[in-house]
Amino acid sequence: MNAMVKRKIWLGIVRTLSLIHWLMLFCLSASSYAQEWNSIAPESQQLLSQFQDRWETFAPEHRNRLIEGAQRWQQLTPEQQATAQQRFTQWQQLKPEQQARLRERMQTFRALSPEQRTRLLSRMQQYRSMSPAQQQRLRQRFERLNPQQRQQLRQRWQRRQR
Repeated sequence: MNAMVKRKIWLGIVRTLSLIHWLMLFCLSASSYAQEWNSIAPESQQLLSQFQDRWETFAPEHRNRLIEGAQRWQQLTPEQQATAQQRFTQWQQLKPEQQARLRERMQTFRALSPEQRTRLLSRMQQYRSMSPAQQQRLRQRFERLNPQQRQQLRQRWQRRQR
């Protein structure tokens, strides 16, 4: 390669890196600007007012999550907000072991494929649509199974999901 070609390649690389550098600086300054308390929308400030005194001590990621959560909250209908508030209250009343178990179940659920999640939600909806007496009979049938039978049932269910 002659010197002129090498120079053009290096100039292209330097220009590209320079552009990337300026874009990164712009994005970082824009994201940090959005995290300043005074730059948050008044509606979000009202929702996040309990954090105002400590706002500057929060990591940028934490601030972003709080802002995004406030924005999502504002998009909910009053009924959805009431449901979310009720569920949050229920969550707070759980013992730490129960919360940990629910977190694990949620991680397991998120690890499922979209098809498996859809199937599971469908089955759960079927169960919920049963009468309380039908639900009770189904639970009793499962409780009467020995550990080996329960394991076989789980394996059969997992094979159907594939």
